[in-house]
Amino acid sequence: KKLKGASGGGPSSSTGRGGSISALCNVSGFAPNDDGDDVDGILGCLAELDDGIDVHADSEVAGDTDGNGRRVVNGTGTAAASISRNTRINKVVPTFTTQDVSPPPIRVELLRHRLMGELSSYLLRECRDVGLRMPSFERWCMDSKLEERGKRRAASAAAAASAEGGKKRKRSRYADLDDSLNAASDRILLSYSDPVLPCAPGIDDASTCRLITEICESTRDFDKATGGAVTDGTCIDEDRAIQICRELCRKSTDAVMQIHRLEQRLAASSSASSSQSHAFAEGYGGSRKKKKAPRERIRLEKGRANRSDGSSDQDGDDAATTYALVYERKAAKKKSRKRRRGDDEADISDAEGDGGGGASSKPFVVKINSAHYTKLRKMFDEVHPSRDSNTVHVFHHLLFVLLLRYSSLAGGHLLNDLRGGGMQGSVNQDVFTFLDEFSENVGHVVAGECFASPLNANLDPGQYRSGFYDDIDKHFGSIGDFFRWNSIDWEGTTNYAAGRWYECNPPFSPGLMEQMVTRLLQHLSEAEDKGRAVSFVIIVPACGSIPSTKDNSAVPAARRFASRSFRSMLESKYKTQHILLASGEHGYVEGAQHLRPTRFKTSRYDTSVILLQSRRARRDVEKVCGSHWKGKFEVGMRAAFGSGHESETIERKGEGYLSDNRKEVEKEEEEDTQAEDKKRQKSRKKKHRRKK
Repeated sequence: KKLKGASGGGPSSSTGRGGSISALCNVSGFAPNDDGDDVDGILGCLAELDDGIDVHADSEVAGDTDGNGRRVVNGTGTAAASISRNTRINKVVPTFTTQDVSPPPIRVELLRHRLMGELSSYLLRECRDVGLRMPSFERWCMDSKLEERGKRRAASAAAAASAEGGKKRKRSRYADLDDSLNAASDRILLSYSDPVLPCAPGIDDASTCRLITEICESTRDFDKATGGAVTDGTCIDEDRAIQICRELCRKSTDAVMQIHRLEQRLAASSSASSSQSHAFAEGYGGSRKKKKAPRERIRLEKGRANRSDGSSDQDGDDAATTYALVYERKAAKKKSRKRRRGDDEADISDAEGDGGGGASSKPFVVKINSAHYTKLRKMFDEVHPSRDSNTVHVFHHLLFVLLLRYSSLAGGHLLNDLRGGGMQGSVNQDVFTFLDEFSENVGHVVAGECFASPLNANLDPGQYRSGFYDDIDKHFGSIGDFFRWNSIDWEGTTNYAAGRWYECNPPFSPGLMEQMVTRLLQHLSEAEDKGRAVSFVIIVPACGSIPSTKDNSAVPAARRFASRSFRSMLESKYKTQHILLASGEHGYVEGAQHLRPTRFKTSRYDTSVILLQSRRARRDVEKVCGSHWKGKFEVGMRAAFGSGHESETIERKGEGYLSDNRKEVEKEEEEDTQAEDKKRQKSRKKKHRRKK
């Protein structure tokens, strides 16, 4: 009776009456007698407590919401989906405790981040005269990693076949050389797999061949942009492009092995005392015994700039709305002998930027805005419901590694100068709001995002897939990698027959898009055989105007390579609708939204929204919305894709900013572009004269 009308401590509002009794029965020490005595008293107590919990649940429904309009439950900041969505789908979010967490070592992530930046800088430096940009490097990395999975399966099969034994056949005189080269590549593939860096890429790989084509064709595009003739010093022919890519592949393999050696040394040093997760917990105070302060620690500061030299920026409102994760290592008293031997350990301080370990080293600082810090903390709390003194330190460790990992994926320069990250953009939240309302009208449910990350996910934990599930993203609610998603799980909805809607906004990488289309068609074929309702909303750059048979060399290489998967979707029997969004009339959310004060950007390219559906899903929509539902769907999608850039600018700089300064801003941008073109032409002329 004392709990009746209590103001806190009850379960969340999404559980309902049955869920509240279940939560009550989970209280330690509460159980009926074995003899069955006082059953009526127990039921009466349950009724009284249930009434009190219902009062508290009603007060929670009318509670606060966060900035994205999501319900905040229990006052702890846990983000819950809308009530209507929770009643239609039961999210299965795997939960962990801080004792189960074994996060990647920070020193390894810092080394990977540095090596990835060096690799991208090499490619862009060699191709700077033709204007090659970071997205070309990002595409090569993503496609190479997917091809690496196929290579690893083939290497495993070859190793298993050789282990079985058998009689050796007669070999040619050059077979030993070929086998030695293949064996070296297979040993690297089987020994280690890096989550970001391509391992043992080859010059004949499809991803590398596409990169060679992009480099060669960038010469032509650069010539058109500058309006002048390409000189011999600027042009990169095919032989030179092959030489650059061969060196790129070699550097990538060397970087992978360098990271592998560091991980082996760290594992050996940690196993000498205890396991990695136990040592991690003890170092941050997880054990009752008094331990020494850890050599590696991360502290949180507010209003500090994203600079690796440790300097701060307190100017403007940005400093008041940002957090900084500061990493520093205590200096060792004695230098290691390995450093004097020239081992890779000597490069640890350089790998960690300014967070090395020397006496004069400075901390390594990673910045994140307060909105994303709060969002990620809510996601972490939902996956890790238990609380102890170790929770905050585990969260900061994982958050630091998360920011480093996705910066490495963008080329290793995102944290320093915001270069790269375009592949990590996402659609507006309005798109998911519209899809949720539309699917609800036909009795379906938006079940998840196929390509997302903890930083840009629009749906709640348990409803999105991402690339680094194994060691990082699962602690923020990811449910797996899209390319390891073998079949659709139909046990997640309250209504077993409810249809599923999935949003697919993949990175614009030709090899990745081809494998995505293959996997989507497999899921739709499976749904067709089982009579299930499945819908995929695919959002990709438009490639429909590219001819497939005639000479299309004038089309950019990336779009030309992606046109194959694009046509596969349009020619599929599951294609229901294709909506073309013109450039300048729609927008996205920045890939570096967690580092910028602004979120939205206007798209400079046309975008295609393709709807693939099974026969059952199409029939369900037509039954409820009528035969003219496609027009309503298109109108809603166009409105949802409206760019939020102008409204965001008005909110930040005032009502009359756009109207009064639009022409002035456009004029300044045009002048800047012309100045850059003149500077490039002047530089090319100087190089040409120098060469003569």
